[in-house]
Amino acid sequence: MFAGAYRLNVSRIDIYADFQGWEPQVTDLARFVSFSRHRRGFQEDQQVYMTGPRLTGFMFGKGDLAARIYDKTVEIQPRGVSWLPDLWGTDVSGQPVWRLEFQYRRAVLAEFNLSGVDETVGSVQDLWRYGTEQWMSLRVPTNHSVRRRWPVDRVWEEIRTIRIVPSMTGVVRRRLEEANELRLLQGLQGYATSLAARRDRQEPGDALEDFERLVSRYLESRGRRFTEEVKRKRARQLGVTAFLEEVS
Repeated sequence: MFAGAYRLNVSRIDIYADFQGWEPQVTDLARFVSFSRHRRGFQEDQQVYMTGPRLTGFMFGKGDLAARIYDKTVEIQPRGVSWLPDLWGTDVSGQPVWRLEFQYRRAVLAEFNLSGVDETVGSVQDLWRYGTEQWMSLRVPTNHSVRRRWPVDRVWEEIRTIRIVPSMTGVVRRRLEEANELRLLQGLQGYATSLAARRDRQEPGDALEDFERLVSRYLESRGRRFTEEVKRKRARQLGVTAFLEEVS
């Protein structure tokens, strides 16, 4: 087990933010615009202080990409999670705390060229941005027949500005890129020295010239070129941010 090189891949990641001050209503379901074809509301009957149904959340989508908006204070009551209000640092007795959560599974992450743990965790802000800006939004109804033409609700504008991590780029991403480059370099020197030993190339310069001929011949036999391969892999390394710029 793990006799050779191994890689840990992310099968699912949940990205969420808790907020207080906006309490969704059942009628809000019609104001959401989403790529999802599956939407349903969750209701809970409350017999104390009021009659009738009490909204506890919405669900959008299912499977590889889904979103949930639900009353977190109601959800933690039967579980006895007493430490969470302390973490929030707010009084939940008078005003509930709601949670917006996006669930990304492997099939969707692959569309963003994300697979490893480091690169996926380093892109959570981009995934939050995609979820709240591209995939779903809350709108203010107008006379326009196309709901996507309705203006975005100011509450949703605030939700879009939530910072899940300190920065989408910067030091964290730079360190991740440096770590990835080191792994590639380690692999390169291993393969290069093994091939040089096989072909009896003692000097680096001679080995590199030999490698250039071998690689060019190999790619030509498959109808590909080195420059095209570099461009294709460079596009993959751009990650989620480049994808968002493309679809915007």
